[in-house]
Amino acid sequence: HILIILLATSSAIITIPLKKVYKEELKIKDELKIANSTNLKMTQLLSTSFIRNYMNMQYSAQLYVGSPAQLFSVQVGSGSAFLWIPSQKCKASCHESSNYFDSSRSSSYGYINSNSQITYGANYVKGDLSTESFSIGDKEVKSIKGQTFLLVHEDSGFAYADYDGILGLEYGSSMFGYPTFLDNLKIQGQISQKMFSVYLGNNNFEGNIYDGSNIIFGGYDLQYAQSPDIKYVNLNLDNGRWQIKLSNIKVSYSLISSKSYQAFFDVGTSLMRAPLTELNNIINKIASYGDCWIEGNFMVCDCGNYYTMDNYPSISFMLGSHTFSLNSKDYFLKSDAYCIFLFQINGYSDEWVFGDVFFRKYYTIFDADNSKMGFTPAKINYKAASIDLLTADLNKEDKIEKIKRHTEEQKSLIEVPESSNSIYFWVVLGILFAGLLRFIFNLNKTKKIDDEEIHY
Repeated sequence: HILIILLATSSAIITIPLKKVYKEELKIKDELKIANSTNLKMTQLLSTSFIRNYMNMQYSAQLYVGSPAQLFSVQVGSGSAFLWIPSQKCKASCHESSNYFDSSRSSSYGYINSNSQITYGANYVKGDLSTESFSIGDKEVKSIKGQTFLLVHEDSGFAYADYDGILGLEYGSSMFGYPTFLDNLKIQGQISQKMFSVYLGNNNFEGNIYDGSNIIFGGYDLQYAQSPDIKYVNLNLDNGRWQIKLSNIKVSYSLISSKSYQAFFDVGTSLMRAPLTELNNIINKIASYGDCWIEGNFMVCDCGNYYTMDNYPSISFMLGSHTFSLNSKDYFLKSDAYCIFLFQINGYSDEWVFGDVFFRKYYTIFDADNSKMGFTPAKINYKAASIDLLTADLNKEDKIEKIKRHTEEQKSLIEVPESSNSIYFWVVLGILFAGLLRFIFNLNKTKKIDDEEIHY
């Protein structure tokens, strides 16, 4: 009977650890290093696999597809419900991928129809709507059969993706009218609750990483939380997304806006995205606490010459009846004496998008069965980084091109105007170089940006 209980527990919750890959130091120097962490294993009662975090920009899980299984890397995102992987036909007409699915090798592959398409703003994928067996986990594999997915033979706009395909975990949607991956995990008895929880590790920007990033299907694990006090907020069910009412925003104690917004939670988005007016109000308020200026689409601040990160205020958001705050260590990317503000405009939308900046601060529970989300401060774990062997043999020029290629297109998989997407890596280099010149030549040390706005 004990064995039966353990098996039942094992099938109810599936844990997928995250593999960490990040930029070790964001500096202007001859050698750029990409680092990654060791893979964290969970308890033996939970199924484990690996999810890869590329520079805090793209999170991708390992899925095993077909019979016999073929391994794929898929970006995990809560902004769409679609699941797709590239086919053998994709080699000439899709983004560069490490793996292409060969349906002729799988005895469990099923064909539904051709010429189906998924769009992500200006980007798209086309292919054959199909069914297949999917497995997640490392030693203790959990499988679902007959999962509908798109076997892609053409894509556009994913040239810089550091993954093969996408695993969508959006609330309340379907896969072309068929059950989603999350649906089938419950329908086929692999999880008892239609739920997943996300713990994202972080790079402390000083040569170490916060290790242990993972996603758990079917439940949550409070070992990743600082306390068992989970704040639950009901979803706004108007459009079937992971969306919550955002009622006010404060910088320190100053009210930035009391207007009611919708906050959309997308694990596939790396930054916080805000409406233009509120973004300008926030950056001007933060800049009044130190020395900041605008470079490109980002704000950069002095946080090591005349000011420190502690000089800058917190930003708080009221979701439902609960307040959640980000402090300067959460919303800044620090390099030497300068910090980059990790907020960006959300196109022309009045909607907020809460991305991985928020999820690294708060352990988050996505509860579809009860139409709510839970938040609690995440526990911080440190672990030394190691060099990524995938890029260790590249020369400097190739490394720079690889970083540019993989970060240029970091887009949330929701529709935003093309103009709002920046070449992140080169923007950061420009910011740091401008900041260095600013320091050397003692230019405008005390100038604030109270009268300056971001222009796109």
